[in-house]
Amino acid sequence: MNILIACGLSNSKLHSKLAPLIASTRVDKIYIVRKERIAGDKIVCFCPPGFFKLNIVFTEAYRIFMLVYLCLMLKIDLLIGIYLFPHGVYTVILGKAFRKKSILMPLGTDLFWNIADSRFEKIWLWLLGLADFIGVRGDNSKAYLIKRGLVPQGLAPQKIFIPPNVFDFDEFPAKKQAVKYQIITVGSLVADKRMDILLRAVAQVKQNIKHIKVAVIGSGKLESRLKNLAGQLGLTDNVDFPGAVSNVRDYLNASQVFVLTSRTEGLPMAMVEALSCGLPVVVAEVGDINTVAKNGINALLVSSFTPEAFARAIEKLLTDEQLYSRLAQNALTIRQDYKQEYSLENALKVWDGILDQV
Repeated sequence: MNILIACGLSNSKLHSKLAPLIASTRVDKIYIVRKERIAGDKIVCFCPPGFFKLNIVFTEAYRIFMLVYLCLMLKIDLLIGIYLFPHGVYTVILGKAFRKKSILMPLGTDLFWNIADSRFEKIWLWLLGLADFIGVRGDNSKAYLIKRGLVPQGLAPQKIFIPPNVFDFDEFPAKKQAVKYQIITVGSLVADKRMDILLRAVAQVKQNIKHIKVAVIGSGKLESRLKNLAGQLGLTDNVDFPGAVSNVRDYLNASQVFVLTSRTEGLPMAMVEALSCGLPVVVAEVGDINTVAKNGINALLVSSFTPEAFARAIEKLLTDEQLYSRLAQNALTIRQDYKQEYSLENALKVWDGILDQV
């Protein structure tokens, strides 16, 4: 079987999704069209040459051309689009045009942000309805699509599936170092992640914890704006922006609390990495987060999406030693509780079940 994938994502995140497809004996080749090159067994990657990267219109024109060209010239058995826009659009249109099976894999931002926007809800639901299969991050996402009337309850088990990411907990061991940061967050510096709310929450926490230190791990187009906001809030000496680092686990093991202020999420692997290192998490109760983050057990879930609500949760964890110790100890149980679910063997079983239907 030959698979054609349209996607974005960082290389590490994409590899965790591709691992079961690479391992599957049912898959011969995986053709990927994306902006940046990625390598691996069975992978043939097509990305825009230098000239086409100068302008987003040129970039997307190249990607559309390559997707059509590959559908015409190669024997493609299955198309997969990761994210609804633009990858999902390309996937379902080409799937229908060339009479190929298609899988759409909307992530948190797609599912709980785009579809919830009433202006485009019908378009996104129509788009998802055209796909042969839909891969989501958890039961909450699955229930959400059923509630929206995407598929009847009886058809949901066949059409909507939950492919787990492959994650090796041994790569994120709990090796506590001297505490450098009370708070750490990991994610792209883009609007959906709402890092501004985190900074405003930290400014409030600083009123009582004067020397609080924060690590904002990641890069993105809002980096300069967020650094300016940190300065305006008087946090220049409190917040570090190391960028996109390769040694995230070292930063996690030198931190106390992981905080995620994203407005929408699926099931963020950055949170799973933090829990694996024994960090309690403060996160918004969105997407499929609460399938892993349990309020009062290994996390404090914030239901009111305000800096004040996050500040209260952060300060509570940092000042209540008994609460912190209990949540930190419980965080480590994720290593055993989810080891099998996130294993390559389990992900391969889920994917092979879908590939057998293609």
